[in-house]
Amino acid sequence: MGPNNHHNEQDDSERKKRIDDLKRQADELAGGEMTSWKSEDLSPDIEEAFLQGVIAYEVLRGRLIFSNSERQASIFGMKRERSGEAYALVSNPSLG
Repeated sequence: MGPNNHHNEQDDSERKKRIDDLKRQADELAGGEMTSWKSEDLSPDIEEAFLQGVIAYEVLRGRLIFSNSERQASIFGMKRERSGEAYALVSNPSLG
């Protein structure tokens, strides 16, 4: 095994760790296990880029949903209260 083979194996190992981490992040954003399927022909670099795009989309979508619900709550004189991982709209006399 030459020095290039060792370097490639190390790169492959690091990429696999990054892909596994991205899959864990995607699962968390999905609220459990993300439903997915992967072709055996899919290269690791394309898989990594795809997962990065999925995570970026989900994070942005979550921020937009939160921002919109905050705006709607203020329109109706309500505020959001966090209880555990859930948020609820509650009446807020100070806003009305």
